[in-house]
Amino acid sequence: MKGKTKMENTTSERLFLDIHAIQTVPPANINRDDTGSPKTAQFGGVTRARVSSQCWKHAMRKSFPEDKLGVRTKRALDLFYEHLGDLDENRKYELLFLLESLGFAVKISASDDKGESEKIIIDSVFMWCSNNIKAFINFYLKEKEQITPLAEKYHQEIKEELANPNSNKKRWRKLSKKEKKLQLKLSQDLATKLKDNNSLDINLFGRMLAGNEDLMTDASAQVAHAISTHAIEDEFDFFTAVDEKTIEGQTGAGMIGTIEYNSSTLYRYANIGLHNLHSQLHNKKDVIDSAQLFVDAFVKSMPTGKINSFAHQTLPQAIIVSLRDDRPVNMITAFEKPIKSENGYAAPSIVKLFEEYGKYDKILDKPRFTEYLLLDDFNVANIGGNAAHSLNDLIVDLGAAISSNLKEQREELLEN
Repeated sequence: MKGKTKMENTTSERLFLDIHAIQTVPPANINRDDTGSPKTAQFGGVTRARVSSQCWKHAMRKSFPEDKLGVRTKRALDLFYEHLGDLDENRKYELLFLLESLGFAVKISASDDKGESEKIIIDSVFMWCSNNIKAFINFYLKEKEQITPLAEKYHQEIKEELANPNSNKKRWRKLSKKEKKLQLKLSQDLATKLKDNNSLDINLFGRMLAGNEDLMTDASAQVAHAISTHAIEDEFDFFTAVDEKTIEGQTGAGMIGTIEYNSSTLYRYANIGLHNLHSQLHNKKDVIDSAQLFVDAFVKSMPTGKINSFAHQTLPQAIIVSLRDDRPVNMITAFEKPIKSENGYAAPSIVKLFEEYGKYDKILDKPRFTEYLLLDDFNVANIGGNAAHSLNDLIVDLGAAISSNLKEQREELLEN
């Protein structure tokens, strides 16, 4: 039997926000590989400087307001403790029972030779936001009467595992068919609660849990690896640290070493599926606010790798934003042939990007909106959009364009 209906804003039309930027970075080691060298990529037959998407997304997240952020951690119990204020032995295993039922990998081992105490490791990194944590705790408290007897059997199994390390470690052995059915229902109901009301960074960048696809959140945004528009060669900085308390007559440095670095002009790109973001937020104003915050963070953020050594605090010299209704477009093709110059790379890179922009009109529909910001008077091609006077103007104009182009409709959702 159907229950009452509720009205919800939805959108069935596709709308993508593209963001392109050209940014020059001085000698730096922003994003290191496992050997400590700056990350690079082969593109167009030459070696390019590279900053990974994960690296720059992390910097963007850190520039979001705190109330828009989740926290990525394995220490879920610590988060629950902050809200519950008390985590006694029984409560701890009730929460662990719920976590493992959801698909979190829970490892428990004896912390000493006698096996008298237990060491708990939740071996699943998960992005939690405050609403998720509250939903988890509220569900636990509401369903505690059903959870407690199941968790007691769960705890007993763990004690047996610790006492007999070579025994069968398959969990839920002590649960009857009826109890396993209840466990499944509890985990499914809790997963549904955790999927709602995510933080902005979870909606934009996605979330996954290997043990449970139902807890996945598809990312509404994509951030490309930033790569240089030209070939680069890594260099080495030899440094010494002086020991200021040496014995009189003693010579030599207290420490010597090298840091690898390069300098580059980067092409950066990101996009948001605004229709996807709308399906997560269900509100046009929230979509607009989120998109504006994303653009502001994209422009102003800077990864902090070795930043105290190099102070690579630069900003983009050119930014283009556009709205498309067919598909997003990464304009890295403009630089497949590396820029060659003896008078700097920024100006020819910006000119090349603007030239590339119009070429895709041969394949795609013209963008519904285009606007750009230049920090200098570059002789660029006409791309059919307006030049903004400031980043703030560009962001305000973008908000108005999204409002005009993101079509909402009211849909009735029937609830059982």
